[in-house]
Amino acid sequence: MADISIQFLRANSQHITEDVELIFPQMASPLGVETIGWYAFDSNRAERRCYWPEEADFAPKTVDLSDMHMIKRWLADTDTLVAPNVGQLGDDAMNERSWLRQRHILSFAAFPLTDGRKSFGMITVANRQLPFIWDNNKTLLLKRFATAISEVMIRERNHFAMEQLQEELIATNEKLKVQAETDDLTRLSTRRPFKRELKSHIRHGIENDLPVAVMMIDVDHFKAYNDEYGHLKGDDVLTKIARVLLKQTKAFQGSVARFGGEEFAITLSTHYASQLHALADAIHDDIAALGLTHAKNPDGKTITVSIGGIILQPTDETTDSYLLEMADQRLYQAKEEGRNRINILDRHHQK
Repeated sequence: MADISIQFLRANSQHITEDVELIFPQMASPLGVETIGWYAFDSNRAERRCYWPEEADFAPKTVDLSDMHMIKRWLADTDTLVAPNVGQLGDDAMNERSWLRQRHILSFAAFPLTDGRKSFGMITVANRQLPFIWDNNKTLLLKRFATAISEVMIRERNHFAMEQLQEELIATNEKLKVQAETDDLTRLSTRRPFKRELKSHIRHGIENDLPVAVMMIDVDHFKAYNDEYGHLKGDDVLTKIARVLLKQTKAFQGSVARFGGEEFAITLSTHYASQLHALADAIHDDIAALGLTHAKNPDGKTITVSIGGIILQPTDETTDSYLLEMADQRLYQAKEEGRNRINILDRHHQK
């Protein structure tokens, strides 16, 4: 038994149940018991982790401890319980005695699995055919084994706690990453994830001989709007425009980002890049249809946008910065031409 305990202490906590199942038959003979069980506690229940022999039909998977007051006191004291004859259990153990007799258990013993402060499981042994022939040596051996299992369970518990902590840290980091790369107001992507997506489109375009497309959108005379209506109203305008961009871009498997202030950017999947013109027209028309009043817009009395973009066949020399710069130049030209315009350079047939 001492060798078994030492062997168990060296066991891998990730395979604790399998190890216990292998050791239980080795313990039964020297202890002179018919069955051995291992239970873990969950609130007022004892959940069976393994039992030997497996075919024992009187070993329930779950034991309700809520009315077993003696057992609960025993657990609180982290003491051992040995009953060579369950009929000799006192009146304070009526529920326990009744439960054992219903299962025709003649002798019963339980040894707590504990960290020294509280019990988190127990090892049980029981006989139905013959009463225990018990002595202090058997008690000592089972205590030692219970201590060994307790140590491994603590390692197991710490292992799971560490895994859970790692999962929580990963989830928290992912959440923080999403927050850092999401615009607080519009909930659109920010510049960094957008540029990653654009680089991916460039690589895909080169590998599959497909074009890439980038579009820049700017709200016309937005400073004048904020001066006239206030920044809260301005934020409301940006949020509504962001919804239009998301709605229209979704059909083209595109990505939308807020580049700061009143400026937005869009890149499309390479399979849809050649349709940038159609997307620009749809966005322009939907924003006009919003009919958002802008009394200080010299080019009209509603909110309008200017759009610049580029479509081209990427090469190894094509960079995300180059595409953004070209789209921005086209946006600048649209504004120079009078705003509320679309200016897209289509070079995707040129190699």
